[in-house]
Amino acid sequence: MRVLPVHLTIDVEAAEARRRGSRVVPPLGYDARVWGRFSNQKCEFGLRRLARDLERRRLVATFYVEALGARYFGLDGLRAIVECLLAHGQDVQLHLHPTQRDPEALMHGRQQADDNMSAYSLDMQVELIQDGLELLERAGVPRSHLVAFRAGNFGASAVTWEACLRAGLRLSSNYNPGYFDVACSMRHAEARPDLFVPVSGLWELPISCVRTARGKLRHVQLTALSSLEVRAALEAMRNAHYLAATLVSHSFELYTVRTTDGLTGSPSLVNFQRWNALLDLLERSTDRFRTESALGLVARLGAMQAPCEASPEVPRTPLVFESLRHLEQLAKRFEPHVRLPLPRAWTPD
Repeated sequence: MRVLPVHLTIDVEAAEARRRGSRVVPPLGYDARVWGRFSNQKCEFGLRRLARDLERRRLVATFYVEALGARYFGLDGLRAIVECLLAHGQDVQLHLHPTQRDPEALMHGRQQADDNMSAYSLDMQVELIQDGLELLERAGVPRSHLVAFRAGNFGASAVTWEACLRAGLRLSSNYNPGYFDVACSMRHAEARPDLFVPVSGLWELPISCVRTARGKLRHVQLTALSSLEVRAALEAMRNAHYLAATLVSHSFELYTVRTTDGLTGSPSLVNFQRWNALLDLLERSTDRFRTESALGLVARLGAMQAPCEASPEVPRTPLVFESLRHLEQLAKRFEPHVRLPLPRAWTPD
């Protein structure tokens, strides 16, 4: 029976100052956006929880860690993130949000930098990537382990592939058809939904998508699809002989920041359920699915040639599952306004 390599990818990032209506919300640091530490909660809901859950089930994920913000939020904070992930046996790779070079820009009337890598020249993209790699190395990631890159917002372009190559990387995970109308400017005549070679010497690991009942592409993310849709998508990809499936999440998806003054927050029970259902599926179904890191994939590919078989179809999500997701999304809107107890089984040690 064929086993599908599954890439659980989790973007880890703080947040620059942002506009909310007529006001500007100050930057949110690692406590709020990475660790999920709140003054009104007894336990953390973020990164440590994710890493522990994966380790308990002997699963591996790739954490794409934003590095540029460390110059504002602190290199010690970045180092703590890296140490936590490596201690739990997880993979750390590079993630960049150029706006985080100046997270306070909006607060002081300065022009905010473009957050999409596609806005920058090849030389500037190489410089940004090299800067991020240096910061991750200083935070404790062995340089030889840094092999992959993901742009913030999936806002990469075809130039980004060349920039990755020049910076010494072997893998890009940016190609996201579900974001073509949002931020992703990557296009390639021989693109596949699972794995392809955009430029000699570099592999692209695309973000997996499903096609909804209305025909739209929706990427497979914890906050974007229900557990039933994710399971159906993985089964369809395995049956279609995908070379790999790539799922997306973030360090802050299991909770909601309620207030920035005093920093309060609450867990997202819908997303907790989705996260646990996904890990349960992967833990129970090792005969069908196997989690793989970016580092592991690069080691496995080696000098492997680009795939020559026909590109598999993007799976369709069943209408009934999509309808159930809409109900879940509705429930999520009310979660921050209702005090619900977190099941003990979901509470970190």
